[in-house]
Amino acid sequence: MPVPFRRRAVLWLVPPALVLLFVVNNASQTGTPLTGYWTWTVAHSVLLLIVPAAVAATGAALEGARLRTRAIENRTNLRNPLAVLWDAIWTNYTAALIVQAFAIGLVAADAWGGRSRMPWELLIAIAAMLLFHSSAGLLLGSLLRPMLGVPIALAFSYAWLGFTGTVPWFAPRHLAGLVLETCCFYDQQPDPRSVLAASVFAILASAGFVAGAARALHLIPGGWMPRIAAPALLTAAVVVGLAIAAGLTSTAATERTDAELRCTPGRTEVCLYPEQAAAGLGSDPTADIQQMVDHVMALGVTMPDRVVAGSVDGSVSTATAGELHLRYLPGMTVEQLAGSLASGFQGELALTCAAESVERTITRQEAADTARSWLALQFAMAIRDTGPGFEPQGPVATLVQASAAEQADWVGAALASMQACNAEPPTLP
Repeated sequence: MPVPFRRRAVLWLVPPALVLLFVVNNASQTGTPLTGYWTWTVAHSVLLLIVPAAVAATGAALEGARLRTRAIENRTNLRNPLAVLWDAIWTNYTAALIVQAFAIGLVAADAWGGRSRMPWELLIAIAAMLLFHSSAGLLLGSLLRPMLGVPIALAFSYAWLGFTGTVPWFAPRHLAGLVLETCCFYDQQPDPRSVLAASVFAILASAGFVAGAARALHLIPGGWMPRIAAPALLTAAVVVGLAIAAGLTSTAATERTDAELRCTPGRTEVCLYPEQAAAGLGSDPTADIQQMVDHVMALGVTMPDRVVAGSVDGSVSTATAGELHLRYLPGMTVEQLAGSLASGFQGELALTCAAESVERTITRQEAADTARSWLALQFAMAIRDTGPGFEPQGPVATLVQASAAEQADWVGAALASMQACNAEPPTLP
């Protein structure tokens, strides 16, 4: 006979789990939340999955232990074995889903009203992962006494999520699914293979755990097929999951397509993703960036043909092939945006000019730093006519005393030296 809902042990686990979510969420907050991007919100909530997974595993282990005490009755039970197993799983699984939904709500404070779509593939993967932990808890509770089964189920849930993230072999990280938390900056989207690996592995492994629990609880008759069902399904889960995850790196993110960019026309095209354009310095941040670029071009400095949001790994990268990468977060101040735009000129080639002398390398780096500081100053002045809110220091203070043409010539030479080792870096002003 099914246990009434009000007597389910998992109901006692949900309230402390919600409190624990607050603690874990506050302790794990790093960096700046990405406003309006539901993909980042849902993916980042995976970092909190350890709490609902513990609820699922512990509650299911208690249900498995309850069924274990009725092993003799199970042999003659007239109920469908699947109904018995589902009755043992569904409350714990549902409770875990509710706790995870609460976790998403904690992370989603800056995503409400965003223009991005809901990442259903991530939600399905999370649901599959919680089913995995529920099924694993049921199996352990069915095999072991409660004093062993419950703590081992809790430890297994924690270890599977936590310690797989420390192994140097990346494929198991994608099977566990915690790696989904590394997704995604605005210019990124979930890697379909990572999502598929976590989902397929979790579903097949869950079927294996349930099959093992059914046999341990004497819910199915003996025979060679019931004996091999659980090992076969678990083996298939590992083999198929590893095959899908083969070759994946330590991140679950991949590059978004350029078709999703929103671009403004102009001599230099400015392109942001819709979520970035949702909130900025004014009504349209692309207009502010365009104004900065046009201002510097009017001073005589050549700009790339295109300014595009971000880079594949979310870091600022150098301008290549007429393109400058901009790391932009909605809500940036004028000075932050100006500095980020100037930092797009990283000059990575200058650091690999092995044939030149140390003195020439130092001169090249100093020229690059001065040029970026000058660009940040001019970008900010394009928006704030009264000044950027900071005083130029060092060589930049000297440079701005020169004529506009001299400033443009010096900065142009410095930028050229950042792109090619054979370009002579100008001496500091």
